[in-house]
Amino acid sequence: MKLVIFSGDIITIDDFRNFYKQDKEKTEILYCDIIKGAIDIIETTLQNKNIKLEIATNCKKKIYTYPNELRQVILNIIKNAEDVLLERKIENPAIYIKTYNDDTYSYLEISDNAGGIPKNIIDKIFDPYFSTKMKKDGTGLGLYMSQIIVRDHSNGDIIVTNGEDGAIFTLKIPTIKE
Repeated sequence: MKLVIFSGDIITIDDFRNFYKQDKEKTEILYCDIIKGAIDIIETTLQNKNIKLEIATNCKKKIYTYPNELRQVILNIIKNAEDVLLERKIENPAIYIKTYNDDTYSYLEISDNAGGIPKNIIDKIFDPYFSTKMKKDGTGLGLYMSQIIVRDHSNGDIIVTNGEDGAIFTLKIPTIKE
């Protein structure tokens, strides 16, 4: 049996069940490995919609997390970027992913060139049930759940800012001390 998550992308029911299992285990893993899993799911959809995906990873330090949950966070942010790029009919749409580390944290940035999040709502986007997509079946739970996953399940933080060309979501998760 299959479950359609994104248009054109299919995840098995087993994958979906594993995401919500109570007995799941945290794993030491590099951001690169989690990103690869997310990109494998959504890359074809982005290509079919002519959205350029640019990845610059510098994965040297492992994090301790639930990989499937963090993969879902990445997919959610990318899917939101895809939606806004298409909605705003951005010429040469692009999504950028980059990773970097400091002595304490590993960072993952996902940004786009869709013009950013309006100032009057940027502070609300992680609120439960807040959505800019209500008329298009948005539930307002994706970014709220993403925040819970990063903060409560990975002891990290998720921050959103507007950059020069668009929104920037930064995941900051403690690195494993070696």
